[in-house]
Amino acid sequence: MKNFKKKELNNSNGITLIALVITIIVLLILAGISISMLSGDNGILQRATTAKENTERAEIIETAQMDILEKQTENHGSLSADELEEILISPNYNTQGRLSNEEKILERTLTSKNGKYEIPVSEIYNGSLSNTTPSVVTDYSNEVKTALAEGKYVTYKNKPYVVLYNDDNGIEIVAMQLTETITLGNNDEAEGAQGTKGESDRAIWSFNNAIKTLNKAAEDLFPSDDIIDDARSVGSVPGKTNGVSNKNTENSTPYTHSNENEYFSDYDNLLEQGEQIHYSATGIGGNYILDQANYTMDLNKMKSLNIEIMDDNYWLASRNINIYGGEYQYASTLPSTSVFVWEIDCDGGRSGASFWSIKSDKTINVSYQTSKLRPVLHLAYTAKIKEDGGDGSSSNPFVLE
Repeated sequence: MKNFKKKELNNSNGITLIALVITIIVLLILAGISISMLSGDNGILQRATTAKENTERAEIIETAQMDILEKQTENHGSLSADELEEILISPNYNTQGRLSNEEKILERTLTSKNGKYEIPVSEIYNGSLSNTTPSVVTDYSNEVKTALAEGKYVTYKNKPYVVLYNDDNGIEIVAMQLTETITLGNNDEAEGAQGTKGESDRAIWSFNNAIKTLNKAAEDLFPSDDIIDDARSVGSVPGKTNGVSNKNTENSTPYTHSNENEYFSDYDNLLEQGEQIHYSATGIGGNYILDQANYTMDLNKMKSLNIEIMDDNYWLASRNINIYGGEYQYASTLPSTSVFVWEIDCDGGRSGASFWSIKSDKTINVSYQTSKLRPVLHLAYTAKIKEDGGDGSSSNPFVLE
């Protein structure tokens, strides 16, 4: 009986040991397979590294190709070898500025950051190259300067315009159709106006930034292309000086009090200035302390061409401060200071849209005005007149291209 039990126990231990050995062998085989899958020549780690490198390499090529396309767009499709080389040695896509020294640039190799990637230039660009860099156009063609005399009618993107200026500051055309509606005053929707505290300060901000707001609206509607290189609101300063637009400049020293408290503290000074300039002041109903006469350049030119009247009111980019009442005028009313921007009525008359006023008892009135934008576009030197596109009359205008 005892011998039987001992034998049975030994048999049981033997089966358990064999199972353990088999399990260990299986685990070793699986571990070997896993290690091979992770670290082999075609393992997961290697494939991840390869994918990362391929992505980095592709990004370098793509960025370089975008720079090349931008340059070709500037050059109306052409690209010189010098321009291609300048792009490839730039740091925009993490290169070290290293190109191999083969004579022809398309046969060279670009070395990327840390020498990690070597990319044939032909893989980045394999198109044709012009012999020289295109020359920069520095003036209008004789045809354009001669044909586009002031008062001539043109079309740009199928919209009618009239040549407003053709002088040393360039050629500018004024729209014969009003564009979008813009609100100025305490309901001004510009980003800067929305950041002010309360309607009073918003109206003041709108007044301070009226010229820039109107000009930016024109810029957003008319981005630069091969025909125009700048846009502004009628009433702002025309032309360019040394290639820089004059449109946001102001002739007079601008009043830019940023809030109503600053006007409160300066009220007596404003009244005194209004009285001092009373006898030399021009304007309707009061004495101007600030009158941005910039707008008169455009307004007088449009009147001389008989094109100032439109089918709706439109803004003149301007800023004005006026004193009403006081010792000399309207003695029965309290003196008041008013800030406003000029606009042109449907009958061609000029009227002031007041946004904010303060009386001597410190009573404040705020308001807003909605009117249309009348853009003025500055022609680029590359602008051309379409052949057989008209004679410049209102019924048969020139076509810009």
